[in-house]
Amino acid sequence: MLFWQIIKIAFRGLMGNKMRSFLTMLGIIIGVGAIIAMLSIGEGAKRQVTESIKRFGTNLLRVRPGAARMGHVHTGVVETLTLDDAGAIKEKIMYVESVVPTVRTMAQVKFANKNATTSIIGTNSEYTTVNNFPVEYGRFINNNDIKIKRKVAALGTTVKKELFGEGVAIGKYIKINGINFICFIMGIL
Repeated sequence: MLFWQIIKIAFRGLMGNKMRSFLTMLGIIIGVGAIIAMLSIGEGAKRQVTESIKRFGTNLLRVRPGAARMGHVHTGVVETLTLDDAGAIKEKIMYVESVVPTVRTMAQVKFANKNATTSIIGTNSEYTTVNNFPVEYGRFINNNDIKIKRKVAALGTTVKKELFGEGVAIGKYIKINGINFICFIMGIL
């Protein structure tokens, strides 16, 4: 009996102050919705970071050259690492399986009357293995290409579509900053 009286009094109080009751319910609904949204965004960001770490591998260490400083201001990039440094790391540091030196720049890539500005990466034959990048068609750069200084290029999916559309790129010559490279390699980079 007491329970039903409490319910009646509460219902009468809610009906007596309809606007206050509505605003209170609205505040609770918005607050709970905001908390659920924030938790969902946080969980999504956590999954994205976790996937990035998995893709790069937990046993991967990147070493980059430092930047020149004057006080607290970065004044530019200083190229302090060389190929000899990469060789020394592989030879002298225990448990290092692979060393993949890379050089990055932006450049214009041309084929016939089409061109694209993209990131260019100069590297060695172990790049796709260490970075877990599969090759879709053809093959990646090998040690023989490097030894004889063959000018070869691996195109990423976006640049391949911009230059060749759905056509085949393998065996065609492209120009990178005006220098001919043979594209007998196509990867997902």
